[in-house]
Amino acid sequence: MGCNGGPGTPNLEANQDELGHLVARWAEAMRLRHVKEIGGDESTVHEQVVGLMEQYWQPGRYERRNMDRSRASWTSRSRPQLARAV
Repeated sequence: MGCNGGPGTPNLEANQDELGHLVARWAEAMRLRHVKEIGGDESTVHEQVVGLMEQYWQPGRYERRNMDRSRASWTSRSRPQLARAV
């Protein structure tokens, strides 16, 4: 679930549908807020947001790489031990 549902968030126990709904509500609220603040229609807001992004864009700035750290997880190492215990 990425940043919205990772272990460092209060959403660790939430399901993907709940998180998706919250993210969609937030996105819609921000869209309406920007339309109201900037004025005009959605295409005007879109053009201004794209212009702002291009102003700060640098190659690699928003690039990210993920590593699979599941093998280091306590639960991954303990599963065989748990299975034997049961």
